[in-house]
Amino acid sequence: MLVTIIVLIVSALLLPFIHSKNNNYIATGVSAALTAYWIYSVITTKFAPGIFILDHLTDVVAIASLFAGSLIALSYGRLEGRSNIASSLLLIGILGTILVASTLNPLVILASWGLLSIASYGIAAIPKDKRSLANSLKYAFMGGLSLQFLLIAIFLIFSGALSTAAMLGFAILLVAIGFKVGAVPFHMWLPDVYGTSDPISVSTLSAIMKLGPLALVLRIMFYITAGLSAHAVNTLLLIGTIIAVLTMTWGNVAATVQNSVQKILAYSSISHIGFILMGLVVAMASYYYGVSYYFVLIGIFVYFFSYSISKTNAFTYIKGFYDKKLESIKGAGLKYGTSSAMFSISLLNLLGLPPLIGFWGKLLIFMSAANPALSVFFIGPIPWFTIIAILNSVISAFYYVKIIQQLYSEGNVKADFSKLNATIIITGLFLIVAGLIVPLVLSI
Repeated sequence: MLVTIIVLIVSALLLPFIHSKNNNYIATGVSAALTAYWIYSVITTKFAPGIFILDHLTDVVAIASLFAGSLIALSYGRLEGRSNIASSLLLIGILGTILVASTLNPLVILASWGLLSIASYGIAAIPKDKRSLANSLKYAFMGGLSLQFLLIAIFLIFSGALSTAAMLGFAILLVAIGFKVGAVPFHMWLPDVYGTSDPISVSTLSAIMKLGPLALVLRIMFYITAGLSAHAVNTLLLIGTIIAVLTMTWGNVAATVQNSVQKILAYSSISHIGFILMGLVVAMASYYYGVSYYFVLIGIFVYFFSYSISKTNAFTYIKGFYDKKLESIKGAGLKYGTSSAMFSISLLNLLGLPPLIGFWGKLLIFMSAANPALSVFFIGPIPWFTIIAILNSVISAFYYVKIIQQLYSEGNVKADFSKLNATIIITGLFLIVAGLIVPLVLSI
């Protein structure tokens, strides 16, 4: 952990002063090396207590963010001379993501949240055009509001007060995280920022910056649940379930009426946060009611990887088009075969089509929610939570398939995938290979 922190800090501080066109490759090398180092540490190191909690949750967030970061940085060459500051902010964001996911220390949570936020606002503003600056300002405003809720939540959760205070603190934490990741009804900023900002900046925000806050919710959830009353837990489950259902449903329904591919991907990001929140809610219910939560945790971990890599691929691909409208990508599948095929794979993965890795993440979460031992998610014999999630997956098929259909229609498309193809191809291949490996790992 200490090695990762030092390398990321030193690299992030030095990159802005290295005047080179290849700074993005330095960031790629640093992230890739730390990914390999972390995987090696997972194999050789036991869990360690202390300020930083080195467990499977930390491992998943660290490896996913570092791996996605190494791939995203490959495309930073398209940021027209701003790759040095973008690469520095990327590494700072990865550091904040890992730190916020690996601690229950209130001061470290706040400090790492600050790192993560500063990096996010800076990356959103990277192109420095009027729209990007406006989006960054909007993002920063919502982030400031999120921080205020986080301060209140941390005070209540870690004050050692009664369980009622802890319950209220966790409810406020959900609001803070909701603003940060774009959960409904706290998503107001996300369609504009993700739908109109530079796609490469958005790939960083979508693929990496959400993992830490979501992991923090999971960690604090396990920290406080055992000390809460049944009424408090059921209240929190109800709040979490409502937010999850609203988020996945609104994201999917809104995506179906968009005519911009980037806007569709922006709203689909909201829907996938809903699916992840569903996993968190099911994990909380399983933990409290003494039901095995092994599979839902694996589902959440797999979903982290699936979502992160798919969004890296999708937004990077969209960067290649001058016009992001649906009709403007007609014929791309015929003219730019390899890149378009990898993009199509990322869309099918977001849909949850087997044998891609996204299928296994959804399957494990849906099956866990349909466990008869969790009666809170049933009306009589009907697993209503799982049914709603499945219906949302069906709705998402309409807009994902519509995009793929446009790709392989006849059209006179113009695009430029220079400095983007490496990211697009590697991420697409990863989704296939990982999807084949996950069931083998689960069967061990």
